[in-house]
Formats: sequence, structure tokens, C-alpha cells
Amino acid sequence: MFLISLPLIWIALTRGFKGISVALLALNFGVVLALWLFRFDPAGLGEMEVLMIVNCIVGLLMGAVVTERKQAEES
Repeated sequence: MFLISLPLIWIALTRGFKGISVALLALNFGVVLALWLFRFDPAGLGEMEVLMIVNCIVGLLMGAVVTERKQAEES
């Protein structure tokens, strides 16, 4: 499950803050939809929540750093 972090890191490094925001929205929507469709066991819900929170924090921080760097290079 943690392999989903790799495409998120790539998106953050190439697209910046706006790109990772859209990607995280799509990922979180997809995870919730998959949990609903496949009747996920509530006992493992804590692990899934940690995965989503860590992906959001890391992705948004990396996107912010990349966007800041791009803006500094332009000015």
C-alpha cells in the first residue's frame, strides 16, 4: 500500500503544489471509493488513515518546496 507514495513524490517534484493538490484529492477520493466498494475491514482502518495522512503531509510539503524553488529561480 505504501508504494502509492512513489507516484505522489514524482508528481510533487514535477508539478509543484498545484499538481500535488489535485493528485492528493484524486488519491483520497479513490481510496475512500475503494474502501466503500470492496467493503474494507474496519479493523485495518487505522493503518489506511495513517497512510493517507502521511501521503498528504509529505506530498504537500514537497510540492510547496518545489513551487518555492521554481518561484525563486524565476525571480
